[in-house]
Amino acid sequence: MYFFEGPGFIQSLDSLKLVMKNQARGIRFGESRSKFFGSGLEVSHLKNYSTGEDVKFIDWNASFRLNRTFIKVFSETRENNVYILIDSSASMDFGEPETKRDLAVKLAYCIAYLASAGSNKIYAANFCDSVKNAVEITKTNINARFKEIIGRAASGALQNRPTRLSAALNSFMANFKRRGLLFVISDFFDGGLSIADSVAKLAIAQNFCLIQTLSGDDMSISDTGEFKYEDSETLETVEISLTPEAAAEYSSRVSAFCAALMAKALKYGGSYKMARAGGGHMQILKEILLKTGFSGSGQR
Repeated sequence: MYFFEGPGFIQSLDSLKLVMKNQARGIRFGESRSKFFGSGLEVSHLKNYSTGEDVKFIDWNASFRLNRTFIKVFSETRENNVYILIDSSASMDFGEPETKRDLAVKLAYCIAYLASAGSNKIYAANFCDSVKNAVEITKTNINARFKEIIGRAASGALQNRPTRLSAALNSFMANFKRRGLLFVISDFFDGGLSIADSVAKLAIAQNFCLIQTLSGDDMSISDTGEFKYEDSETLETVEISLTPEAAAEYSSRVSAFCAALMAKALKYGGSYKMARAGGGHMQILKEILLKTGFSGSGQR
């Protein structure tokens, strides 16, 4: 059984959707309001009726209550693009009992599900050193598409490729020209730590949110001693000696990297959220939605 087929999973998302809608004062997830007025689905305001205007838009309740004739003015709702990139490299396999990959796919599904409630075109894709197998997500095909995404990640076909975030983002920007909101879900660990250098370029092309999925072992090393270490992506084996001082230095460097990544995202107008594997997803998801403005307050 896939996680989205489990009892109560979709109901919890629908409950979150209702909470976000209430917080947004009626603006649906992912929708943006333009300065133009038209005959969309959402009432913007009422105005006094003028001779010659279409009587079918008269608000009879307000007119009878205030003893004047009012007509509804509708705000035009425009379609947004939502892009979701999911790191499928081997480093995402770490974490117990939930791996970073499990959490990344779960968050991607949740974002796609909630975005499908609004006027959005939604695309999801795996990536390692380039964006692979991008698919369009709709209300009717979301489960089938995510079964494909999970299957590709589990097959190992992508995991033998190294993570090159800068190359993957260049690949994405070359193929998706329309501006929208981009979610990049990854541990952001690659050989060159190249994401920091790509954020400025990314900000020119897209609104963006970086979601860093980490396991407990990513943040700190509990064991010390002599070890043989095999890089999960390059398969290179090295012998290392881990002292308490080296473990502390490792934790300090990882924390500094995460802080620098967040600072870079915020500097260029994006959003950043760290998510821990095994820590639950609903509260994290709610914070992500608020950070990105999907509550209706932050879309640009």
